[in-house]
Formats: sequence, C-alpha cells, structure tokens
Amino acid sequence: MRIIRLNKLKLESDNIINTLVDLHIKTLPNSIPSTFGRFFLQKFYFNNFVNDGYIDGLIFIIDNQCVGYSIITQYGINYIQLGIKNNLIKFVYVFVFSLILSPSIIIKLYKQIIRRINSYHDKKVGNNIWLTMAIDQQKKNYKNEKGLRISIIVIDKTIELWNELFIDKIYGLVRKDNISAILLYKSYGFQVITNKDKYNNYYDVFVETINLKNRDI
Repeated sequence: MRIIRLNKLKLESDNIINTLVDLHIKTLPNSIPSTFGRFFLQKFYFNNFVNDGYIDGLIFIIDNQCVGYSIITQYGINYIQLGIKNNLIKFVYVFVFSLILSPSIIIKLYKQIIRRINSYHDKKVGNNIWLTMAIDQQKKNYKNEKGLRISIIVIDKTIELWNELFIDKIYGLVRKDNISAILLYKSYGFQVITNKDKYNNYYDVFVETINLKNRDI
C-alpha cells in the first residue's frame, strides 16, 4: 500500500484520480461535492480546493487504485462556499459544463439546499474542523504485513496527520447502519452522537484528539 498526501495528488496518474472520484461518489453520494458531479470533482474539488488549502488529507493506494481516503477541512461547513468564491470564474465554467453533462444536478442541488437550511448538524459543526473518511468495501479485508486491516491503517495514519497539523478537535459523520465503523470509531475514543436531523441517515462523530488511541503501524 502507498499513502500520499492530498497535495501530491496532481503528481499521480489519471487512474488514481479517477478511482478517487469514483470512491468519493460511491461512499458520499449525498455530499455537496458529489452532487456537483464527476467533472466538478475531477477538475475543481480535487484541484483548486487542494491547491488553495481548503482541503487536506491522505489517499491510500493499492495496485494503482485509490482504496481509501481521509479528507479534512479547517474551514468548517463553509469550505465549499470559500473554495468557489476564490475561483469563481473557473467554477462557473465547470458548473455549466457539469450541467451539460448532467442537467439533473439542478434538482439534486435544490434538495441539498432545502435539507441543509435547517440542519442541526451544520449549525453544530459551524467553523470547526471537519472530516470525511472512507474505504473501498471491496478492499476492507486487506491487511498489511503486520496484519492490520485497511480501516485501522486509514485511521492511524489520519491521526498522525492531525498531530502534524496540531488539530485538537474534529467533527465527522458515520452512517447509522455502519455498525463496524461505529464500533471502530468508539474503540479510538470518538464520541458517536445521535443527531436531531429528521432526514439524516448519519450519526455525528466528534473527538478531541488528546483522547485518541492509535496503534503503532
């Protein structure tokens, strides 16, 4: 397994970028970046957002394919607006082209806006540091030479990055039906909290990094 920092992604092959986009859409289909579509993710999100420092993180690669990622933003829930505002002209071009490829984006975005207007979760996170983390379920049984599963490798390496960036608190989400992920988060010291959003299929995840437990990998 290779692990690269997100800001080195532009040096990687198109296949790694494409498989990262595929994994993001598959694991976070209802996120705003995925709602904008594949072209947005390829040409804007994993390009301008990375270059401008609005997102950071790690990419996990096996056989020239992305099999996991952890992405953080230190700009809270406003990072999308900030990233777009900072590259408005390019965003307009990307957005128009994305609409040509998939006109249904408009309907999806409208639903996103309605859902988020009164989101308890968004109000709670505010400008705090925000995390998204996922692995390819087809590779979930992969183990390294020490016998550690990919899920543990992803979390441990992400904790190392948090320490490097002096992050002390972080928020995220986990699907309510993803029992194995919930148990894994709890084993590291994360708090998994039932949120109040009526249409939300996720639990809030919160941790103060001083309370984290990690393994020597």
